[in-house]
Amino acid sequence: MPDAGLYGLLGSLFFVNGEYLNAGIALKKADVLAPLPPEQRFTLAMCYVLLKTPAKARAELERLASEFPRDSKYIYWLGRLDYDAQHFSAALSWFHAAVKIDSGNVRAHDNIGLSYEALGQNEEAIRSYTTAVKLNKTAAVCSPWPPHNLASLLRKLSRFEEAWGNAQEALRCDPDFARGHHILGLLLERGNRLDEAIASLRRAVESEPSYADAHYVLARLLQRSGKTAEAALQFKAFEKLKAAQQRK
Repeated sequence: MPDAGLYGLLGSLFFVNGEYLNAGIALKKADVLAPLPPEQRFTLAMCYVLLKTPAKARAELERLASEFPRDSKYIYWLGRLDYDAQHFSAALSWFHAAVKIDSGNVRAHDNIGLSYEALGQNEEAIRSYTTAVKLNKTAAVCSPWPPHNLASLLRKLSRFEEAWGNAQEALRCDPDFARGHHILGLLLERGNRLDEAIASLRRAVESEPSYADAHYVLARLLQRSGKTAEAALQFKAFEKLKAAQQRK
C-alpha cells in the first residue's frame, strides 16, 4: 500500500539533490494520500517555483499563508512570484506585509528595494536597501545581495563613493561573489585603476564562469590594456554564453 510518509521523505531527498521534478511528483503523491505537513508543502511550492510553474506555486503558498498568517516566509514568496512576473506594485504589497510580520526579514527589505527600483522610485529603493544592509550585518548568515543591490543602484546614480563601500561589503559577505567582483571592477575602472579592475573581473569569471556580462567587461578592459588575444577569448566566451541564453 502506498505510504504518504515515504513519498514525502523521497520528495525531500529529491529536492536536496536538485531533482525538482521528481521531488514535486513524490510530494504531490504524498499529498494525495494525506495532507502534507507545512515544511513539505513549502518544499512542494519551491519545486513549482524552480520548475517555473508559478500558478501551482501560488496555490500552495496561498494555502500556507492562510493556515499560518504569522509566518512571513510564505508572504515573502508570494511577493517573489509577483516580482518575477513584473507585477512590482503587487509585489511591494506582499513584501511590506512580510516586514510588518517580521521587521528583521532581510530578504523582504531587499526585495522592497528591488521593487521600488523597478518602479523608478530610487530614493525609496535606497532607503529599503540600506535597511536590508544594516540588518544583514547582524544576521546569522551574511548575504552579499543587499549591499550588492545598493552598490549597483548607487553606481547607476553616479554616487560612486557610496557604491564603493557597499561593493566591498558584498565581498566581505562572500569573497567569491562574482557579481560583487564585477561591480568592483567597474568602479576600479572608473578610478583609472585598470590592472586592479582586470584582476577583479578575472575573479568574477573564475567564480562564475557562466556570468556573461563579466566576460564582456573583462574583454573590454583587456582590449584597453593591449592584451588583444586574451580579450578575443573573453569576448568569444561572452558570445557563446549569450547564444546559449537565447536558445533557452
